[in-house]
Amino acid sequence: MHKHFTITITTHKGAKHLRVSFSWLRAVVISGLVVVASLLGSAGLGIYFYKDAEQLQSSLQATRSDLSELHSLNLELQQISLTKDGVISEVQQKYQTARAKADALTLAATNSERVKRYLLSRLPNGRPIYSRVVTSSYGERLDPITGEREFHGGLDMRAAIGTEVRATADGVVEFAGDHKRSGYGQLVMVRHDFGFRTIYAHLSKTLVKAGSFVGKGDVIALSGNSGKSSGPHLHYEVRFVHRKLDPARFVRWSADTYDTIFEERRVRWHSLVKLLNRRLSDPIQPSLQLAQK
Repeated sequence: MHKHFTITITTHKGAKHLRVSFSWLRAVVISGLVVVASLLGSAGLGIYFYKDAEQLQSSLQATRSDLSELHSLNLELQQISLTKDGVISEVQQKYQTARAKADALTLAATNSERVKRYLLSRLPNGRPIYSRVVTSSYGERLDPITGEREFHGGLDMRAAIGTEVRATADGVVEFAGDHKRSGYGQLVMVRHDFGFRTIYAHLSKTLVKAGSFVGKGDVIALSGNSGKSSGPHLHYEVRFVHRKLDPARFVRWSADTYDTIFEERRVRWHSLVKLLNRRLSDPIQPSLQLAQK
């Protein structure tokens, strides 16, 4: 069997003969195949790693995008947290302010109600007698006996002799009896708080004595026709620091018409209410504290 073959190469210069053995050719072919396989393997690995790198790059970009989004969300959450804290703080502050105002208004309303009740029990208000017939009002008039013009400092209300006369506020009886010098006849004078007095005149009988303490609504006398009088009636006066005020304002004064009394300009109501607010806010006065020591 031949172990080699001859390759003849012919040119214009002549012919050349190459003698090649089968073993050498086999080695060349195998080497070529190995080289080709290596090249193909390298190419495959290159393609694989290229695709893998693309996937990694894509994943990296996605991760970076996610991180950026998470960072933005974190900033938003921080901002929301700060805003929330600010809102909570503002709401708490507004609540505290509103609560303080509500407490102040409640206290003011409570004091106002207490002042109202106090004034309505201590100062003259309402009718001293159950009669709606006024025979002579407060102000200028013609005297029913002399016919001369005079100033009438009270309110005359028609009443049958013996009609009950009631105190229009808490107080102490300053005078009770026949007051001849004034022409008022049988008279009761009650002294109230803060310089107020009430006078009930032309009575048929007094039922209290000087120095007696009376409460609003207590029966203190019976109406009559004593003294300088033209007929059975009750003469009613309200005085403040010796000045005669219009009794009609006080007769109409009640819890429902509370503010109307402040139309009486000769009384410094603002000063009185201010004093009562202070007193009712601190009911224990220094004098009481000293008395307890």
